Amino acid sequence: MLRPNDPAQATNPTLPSVSRRFSFAAPQLRERYLIGALSVLTLSVLLAPALPAAAWHVPHFVDSRTWLGVPNAGDVLSNLAFLAMGVWGSERLRAYVLAKLFELGDALIFEATGHVVSGHTLKHLAAALAAWPVISTLRNRSEPAAVRSAVR
Repeated sequence: MLRPNDPAQATNPTLPSVSRRFSFAAPQLRERYLIGALSVLTLSVLLAPALPAAAWHVPHFVDSRTWLGVPNAGDVLSNLAFLAMGVWGSERLRAYVLAKLFELGDALIFEATGHVVSGHTLKHLAAALAAWPVISTLRNRSEPAAVRSAVR
């Protein structure tokens, strides 16, 4: 039953605590520093003179030493980190690549399966599977260790 002037039935005019986290209040000190740094970098990129083409390759910085039979070993071997990250990233993207292959072979898959399933359908299934490593990582982070060991 509704009663007039009942504090339990009154609506709360303040926003819940979840929405306070996303408020557009004045930037804090850290955000002001980040905005300032972004502004300085943007202005320096826009206003700095372009480097002449001759400055792009500075030969006296090249490491010309040979190591294990590899000429310019310092320059060449420093790219191994980029190669490692590329391999790691391509491993993580294999479900996405599979989805793109299903998309490219849409009509071929549709004909090969006797008009039962299309490549477009398989593309969506593969793309959904691409999210599985992310979902499992988030699930493992949010569960306590005791729950994880009981589930497995």
